[in-house]
Amino acid sequence: MSFDGEGHAFVARVPRSQDHMELVRFDAATGKRQAVLLEEHDAEWVEPEHGPTFLPDGRFLWWSSREGHRHLWLHEPDGTLVHQVTKGAFDVRRLLAVTPDGKTAWFEASGEDPRQRHLFAAAVDTAEIRQVTRERGCHHTELSPDGSRAFVVWSNLETPPSARLLDLRTGAALLLPQLPDPLTAFALPTQRMFTVKTDDDVVLYGHIALPPDLAEGQKCPVLLYCYGGPHVQLVTEERLGGAPLWLQALAGEGYVVCRLDNRGTPNRGIDFEQAVFRHLGVLEVQDQLRAVEWLAQQPFVDKARIGVHGWSFGGYMTLRLLLAAPTTFACGVSGAPVTDWAMYETGYTERYMDLPAENPDGYALSSCLPFVGQLQRPLLLVQGTDDRTVMWAQTLRFVDKCIDAGKQLDYFVYPMQQHGLVGRDRVHFLQLLHDYLGRHLRPQERG
Repeated sequence: MSFDGEGHAFVARVPRSQDHMELVRFDAATGKRQAVLLEEHDAEWVEPEHGPTFLPDGRFLWWSSREGHRHLWLHEPDGTLVHQVTKGAFDVRRLLAVTPDGKTAWFEASGEDPRQRHLFAAAVDTAEIRQVTRERGCHHTELSPDGSRAFVVWSNLETPPSARLLDLRTGAALLLPQLPDPLTAFALPTQRMFTVKTDDDVVLYGHIALPPDLAEGQKCPVLLYCYGGPHVQLVTEERLGGAPLWLQALAGEGYVVCRLDNRGTPNRGIDFEQAVFRHLGVLEVQDQLRAVEWLAQQPFVDKARIGVHGWSFGGYMTLRLLLAAPTTFACGVSGAPVTDWAMYETGYTERYMDLPAENPDGYALSSCLPFVGQLQRPLLLVQGTDDRTVMWAQTLRFVDKCIDAGKQLDYFVYPMQQHGLVGRDRVHFLQLLHDYLGRHLRPQERG
């Protein structure tokens, strides 16, 4: 819900099918419905995540992917479309501010490379766009309250973060004092980007971290770290490729750590996201296996020692990969996974899968439970007992199916932890993960 300061409340209403949206204006005092300002339809889904941004003259900016990418559109106060403000083969990631006069919108977007992030300015009335930052990499920006200056932190794969203050009126840049880099005392892994293609020539972006002391001819174990679901992009052109330090630490111990953004992930346009519609866990698995095929061709990879790990949607992907390619991976560690979408929250699930009654074959194919009998390699399954996002029943059902199928697995629960482990439980899990990978990936020979 959004408010315009004039006594109106604005609500984006979607039906359970989530293929239609209407932006409705209400009287904020009485709750009386006043008008439908705009409507959108999409055969797959619409997902209004942002409310209208109002300009001083009452017009408003609206986020929409109606032309293939997520952009800003200008509408009159009554909802009449004026024009598209931002344009290009990229998704707007963040609207930073609109100047007090309503003439300029400052926003972050990738530009030509979806792994990057840049600062842009758009003239609201003429739709003229100007890219402010140019260096390869990611620029994370905050604007001053008056919109005259920008605080920008920039990094790329090879460059540590640096901060500067940009004068948005003159273009002058002031490099700010740098804090000591806490990572200079460590031999950091080597960072590399790579690409693979799907069967229909869609380019997928991946990243690997290599052991810093990798010797010629050395064959290393691999951890494929995956998420793969909506709203999360893993591979970015910033320091360490956007990978967290605990993954870098594993690379420092001798692992090759690999991540790939498959179809269904954001910032690649709506067609890339919606390719998974009604069959979650199918194309995503195919894409991740493309990364595994690429890894197997690299001279530094021992293809008999590849493990997979993910949490939440990544935990689901871990199970799907182990079940779809039962001899490809040496082991897997699945955290808080959805094991059957029919048991998950309806607003999320039905956006991507439709209702169970409308898509029974899709639900059956996307579930992990019918395929438990295909499990062949060691699996560690982990969840918090107070998980309110992915209910504990999800992993209990999987364990029950393993019992029915005579499949052994390792199962560890964290008492009263919710979806994301915190505190000592998080530390405990990272040690558990470390030890499990060491037990199953370190041996030089595997069957």
